[in-house]
Amino acid sequence: MLASFQQACQIAQVASQANEPQWVLDRRQESADLYESLPYPKVERGKISRTFDLTSGYERKEHEVPAELLDHVKSVSSEEVAASIILFHNQLIHRELAPELAEAGVLLLTLEEAMQQQPKLIEQWLMTQALPYQHDKYAALHQALMSSGVVVYLPKGVQIERAVQVHLIQDARTTSSYHPHILIVAEEQSAMQYMERLSSVGEAPSNATIVTEIITQPASRIQYAAIDSMGESITTYLRRNAYQLRDSQIDWAVGALNNGTTISDYNVDLHGEACQSEVKIVSITHGEQKHVIDTKVTNYANHSDGEIFQHGVVLDQSTLTMNGIGHIIKGSKDANSQQESRILMLSDESRGDANPILLIDEFEVQAGHAASVGQLDPVQLFYLMSRGLTRKQAERLVIRGFLGQVIQAIPLAEDREALIESIEQKLATLA
Repeated sequence: MLASFQQACQIAQVASQANEPQWVLDRRQESADLYESLPYPKVERGKISRTFDLTSGYERKEHEVPAELLDHVKSVSSEEVAASIILFHNQLIHRELAPELAEAGVLLLTLEEAMQQQPKLIEQWLMTQALPYQHDKYAALHQALMSSGVVVYLPKGVQIERAVQVHLIQDARTTSSYHPHILIVAEEQSAMQYMERLSSVGEAPSNATIVTEIITQPASRIQYAAIDSMGESITTYLRRNAYQLRDSQIDWAVGALNNGTTISDYNVDLHGEACQSEVKIVSITHGEQKHVIDTKVTNYANHSDGEIFQHGVVLDQSTLTMNGIGHIIKGSKDANSQQESRILMLSDESRGDANPILLIDEFEVQAGHAASVGQLDPVQLFYLMSRGLTRKQAERLVIRGFLGQVIQAIPLAEDREALIESIEQKLATLA
């Protein structure tokens, strides 16, 4: 972690070595100045201050793109997607936006382009509401170090039927740390399916902070899907934050399948009356991996509805912690907060924790939780094996069903297959 205020300032100066507006440079420096005075982010049962050295190997330069990635870009299909963008570390390697969407005012920009072309939009929403840069040490550090990213903007009333696809790839062939940012702004009565992929190439030990911010204006809707598959050598602090206004809706479906030490920090703020958010996350840990998933939904408004659904599978000597936190703020009448966190233990040497937390500051509300940590149901296994399946086949089938709600919610067939393949790779260690 940063040793001093002076080091923070030096890093902010390195990060700003691009053609950025003055307000961006000023905010970088302000964030560096704030760093020492801010607390660490709070993650239940996660020793975050001991886990990350996010500035190790920090640099801001272009990386040589592997030939196989360029071949993949050439094969990207546009049949199911209305727009797609791929960034390799800090550089753009592919972008496609349907002409009718461009004419309607939809934006699909790199973060650097957006800072230059849409400064008012970026200054208004970048780390100001969903995750303010003054919130904690790592928020300030991310603002200071932010090196690349994507901005998706939906104008008022624009509804996209096909998916918008964003893929970020870290270059882990070097020890350079990685600090991308994704900003999604959906204006009033807009809608889209959104697909996010996080992956890496290479096996050098490195660190990453990855932030996605979502802003939903009144009556907008986002079907948000993501597959995380960062490599085993990468220590990742992943933050996904949403700021929702009246009648807006986000349906989340996340396959949290990183292979290295990871903290996945989700925070959804329901600020508008009757807004809704359902956060569905599935995860598998294996080897000696440690993964903490901390999901918090806060109801600030009347009739707001927040639900958390988390299912995890723990293999080998790995550790998986799933925290579900529902908080209903005083004055949020008729709000609803529900959560379910369940973990299957498939090894005597693994560890799983499912921690339900409800914070209720209002009387006229609905709230509930369910949590469990256990093994595969022997009755289910016996039934499947009595129909001719081997034990290994039966176990995989039960696990696929256990994770099925998120698999089915992935909008693109190619990405669904990628999620299933990632699950099968992790389950390959089953005896």
